[in-house]
Amino acid sequence: MPSLPPLSDLIKGRIYIVNCRNLQLAVFNGEIGFIGIRKKWNDRFLDTEDYYGPSSGTVRSAIDSGIDIPDHLISVLENPYGNKELFDFLDNVKIP
Repeated sequence: MPSLPPLSDLIKGRIYIVNCRNLQLAVFNGEIGFIGIRKKWNDRFLDTEDYYGPSSGTVRSAIDSGIDIPDHLISVLENPYGNKELFDFLDNVKIP
């Protein structure tokens, strides 16, 4: 399994390929969270998984995709839930 980069090396607004419970592709929110599309039964929605640390967090590895979300979506990262534009952007990301 790839390693988890130091938190200080992660880039806000950058998309990462993550290894965690519910996400596979997620954007780093600039604090400790990775926001991505979670699938639960027949529903798909934005959800956050936290950076793995000594007491909590589920993201155990993160590979930098080199893809950033558009600048106008950076402000959405503070409260992303239900944001259709961020959902659609993440849903259409193609990793080479």
